[in-house]
Amino acid sequence: TILKKYLLVAVVAIIAVLTLSYNATTTILRLSPLETVWSFSSHEDGTHYGVSPMCDDIDGSGYTCHETPEIPSPRTNYSVNNKKQYDLWWEAHTALNQSAAHHVRRRSNFQPLVLMGDSITEAYLGTVMGEPQKQATEGIPAVLSEMAQSESFHPLVLAIAGDQTQHLLYRLQHGELPSSISQDENAIFVIHIGTNNIGKGHLPEKTVDGIVAVTSYVLSNTAGQIILVEILPRGDGSKKYPRLCPPQCDSYGKPFTSFLPAVDKVNAGLRKILPDISYEYDDRLSIVDCSSSFRMMDAANNASNKYKDEPTINQEEEVNVSLMPDRLHPNANGH
Repeated sequence: TILKKYLLVAVVAIIAVLTLSYNATTTILRLSPLETVWSFSSHEDGTHYGVSPMCDDIDGSGYTCHETPEIPSPRTNYSVNNKKQYDLWWEAHTALNQSAAHHVRRRSNFQPLVLMGDSITEAYLGTVMGEPQKQATEGIPAVLSEMAQSESFHPLVLAIAGDQTQHLLYRLQHGELPSSISQDENAIFVIHIGTNNIGKGHLPEKTVDGIVAVTSYVLSNTAGQIILVEILPRGDGSKKYPRLCPPQCDSYGKPFTSFLPAVDKVNAGLRKILPDISYEYDDRLSIVDCSSSFRMMDAANNASNKYKDEPTINQEEEVNVSLMPDRLHPNANGH
């Protein structure tokens, strides 16, 4: 499994560093319940959900987003499709607060492993926005369970489908990161967030700001090691970009067709900024790139060696659909 492999490499490296330091003195073509179950709606209180885009340029005065990636915010009518989804987010956030408290009460000798993010990470719970989704997450909870048992981890998943950086930042600041966990020097914190920012219209530069804000907050409020997983490639640009144009259009006024340039810009920005931030925090941050097995060009080059028992790779795809069937979310093999 891919994410598990990269996470284990990073975790093993961190444990080795901690040990040395002590001795001296981590064909589901729809995770689209998010898109198909909940339609756009208005509520009796007059709030319209999912009607206005996250980012727009209504009067031509400039590119404006209604939520800012680096400023903590709960989900608003700009980041949910309807009232039900809005309520589900708050319920999921409350449930994660309870899970964090329960994790503290059930402390064991196993090493705490805290996984923070969006739907890609929430899949480890077998849920989407707190609701069980067996088909969309099939086999994924078992990946985490097996790794936790084999590596003696005590996992805590703090993730909600559809979340962007500002939403994760809000959740962490409102109960999901108890001090008894955050101040454990043996804890490992894994951050994987940001793809929904670009998917909803935030520019790469602002998405970098959001990821840096989350990472900086975790660094400054924890004592353990942090692993930041770079944004994975996604191949759903031709489906999603028409909804983002305008304002995100090419020079001919047409929608972009690929998210890969934006993903690359975000990851390049992170690689440029975060090493200096890590240095400020005693090099407690590791950045992990898991993209090579998911990106079509890299996967095609390795297909004969890695995927002999899997479907023939489609050269027209941007991502390896045998690992990312809906072109956004890794399946169990991808995890």
